[in-house]
Amino acid sequence: MKQLLLLILGLSAATAQAQSTEVTLHATSGYFSYRGAAVSGPTVITGSDAATEFPGFTSPPYGNRFTLSYGGAGQVQRVTAHQLVLGAQLGYEWLRSRVRIDYLSTSPFSSRVVPATGHTTFTSRFINTHLFVGRRFGVKAVSLDATLGPELGIRGAEREKGEASGDGITVRTNQKTSNETTLDLRARANLAAYYQRFGLSVGYSYGLLDYERGYTGGINGFYSQMLRVGLAYRLN
Repeated sequence: MKQLLLLILGLSAATAQAQSTEVTLHATSGYFSYRGAAVSGPTVITGSDAATEFPGFTSPPYGNRFTLSYGGAGQVQRVTAHQLVLGAQLGYEWLRSRVRIDYLSTSPFSSRVVPATGHTTFTSRFINTHLFVGRRFGVKAVSLDATLGPELGIRGAEREKGEASGDGITVRTNQKTSNETTLDLRARANLAAYYQRFGLSVGYSYGLLDYERGYTGGINGFYSQMLRVGLAYRLN
């Protein structure tokens, strides 16, 4: 009986030691853009009207060209005795997309539209929460985590900045904008490799919510996508 009790205590101690909780900090970068039918048509940049103080704008400002973005996050994950990974991540990101300008108009009240060349960069600030599950694989001193899970982005401040020229005319925009959509739901897959306290990660987020959902009289199909790379540091 005493030997059985010692065996049970020994197995329990080994299982507890095999499990671990890891806290990491992440610095991320990568390329963000929008996709879908609503962002595939021609783009017009319109100049401001000084008399009415009407600001200039780009339509649509959301670009389908991948543009460098960046952010940071904190992460907590549990690695079980069977190498199952369960975790959550909270982060803040500046996500930028770029759209090519096809036409310009000097004023929102002008009917004159001319061919143009240029681009507009649209920046959105997001608070992201990401829950994930996956598996850890070991290769000598390197641990490799493959995970998958939902990502919810809460969109905050936005800004568009653009410039285009055509027919001897140059139009610029630089203003804060707003949009009724405040949430973005994405499916996210990650692959992270750790050596001691340091890690390198790569991931892809695929937007599931149509930003034009519920709109009538226009083209629907407007989703986000993000390719991330990052550096990680384990605190424990």
